Amino acid sequence: MSRVDDFDVLPALSFGWSQSHTQLGRGRPDVRLTMASTPSCELAVIRREPGVLLQGSPPRGKLVLSLNVDGNALHLQRRHWALDLLGVVPAGGEFEVISTTPHTLFGLCLDPELLDEAALAHWGHPFPTGNSGPRLRFRDAVSRQRVVRTWAAWLHRARRQPGMFQDPGVVAIMEEEVVGVALANVEPTVRCAPVHPHRDLALRAEAFLRNSLDEPVRIVDVCAAVRTSRPSLHASFHQAFGTSPMAYRKSLRLSAAQADLRRARRGTTVVAIATKWGFFRFGHFSRDYRAMFGENPSETIQHAVARGSPGRGARPGPSDPFP
Repeated sequence: MSRVDDFDVLPALSFGWSQSHTQLGRGRPDVRLTMASTPSCELAVIRREPGVLLQGSPPRGKLVLSLNVDGNALHLQRRHWALDLLGVVPAGGEFEVISTTPHTLFGLCLDPELLDEAALAHWGHPFPTGNSGPRLRFRDAVSRQRVVRTWAAWLHRARRQPGMFQDPGVVAIMEEEVVGVALANVEPTVRCAPVHPHRDLALRAEAFLRNSLDEPVRIVDVCAAVRTSRPSLHASFHQAFGTSPMAYRKSLRLSAAQADLRRARRGTTVVAIATKWGFFRFGHFSRDYRAMFGENPSETIQHAVARGSPGRGARPGPSDPFP
């Protein structure tokens, strides 16, 4: 098992993944990943905290089946990801995961040909293509648990016997079981219900907030953009994301500031980056930044400059009020 403080651990450990992240919750990232790989598939369980927005794509030519273990405010492809749904990201597709709380996911990344062969055996037809998002529904809670147990058991074996996948026979059994158990326990013809109007309202508000980070935005502007009242907006947004619209926006702006601080070069000041993202009360910015990321903004920029100039630390500028 790998345990790191980086949301991008998956692209770092597995070739071909493309991913960017925006932190949505408070605290240093704590990511725990266990992975088992064969020539045709990768099976993994990953725990992320705090909440995060992830966007990206799987390795070229691969598709992903994924299972939400415990996320209670989780969205995949802008749809609510209930526990009874198996997520699908088709080959060549992109994914977007939004979670304002910690979450654990199982993921199976594999060749489409392997999935088609299994689908023919279990369903009598190839795996359907052309759609993405949580689309396949487990038959019942027991069926879902069968998938969880089987995937967890293979990951446990991989941790205890890391060299076992050198045996082609073991590889064939593993691939057959992890793919077969998923297809045997879902209803492939069931589609997700249409997005509820309240959830659609929250998603439209979230998109507006994300696309206007560098503009001064008030709650009345959000209401006007999605054509609703303030009480309706707050109720729908909190139900979908577990937080208020403006608290969500602050998290996005703080993460944008952190990304700029991590890319900073010598001569860049914290003040310049803070003001770029609309933070003009610098004491409040420093406090909120430290609460969210576990370090002062000046520490982030010092690390960035030190990486760019080995052996030389960064200093806050003469007008930089940050500790």
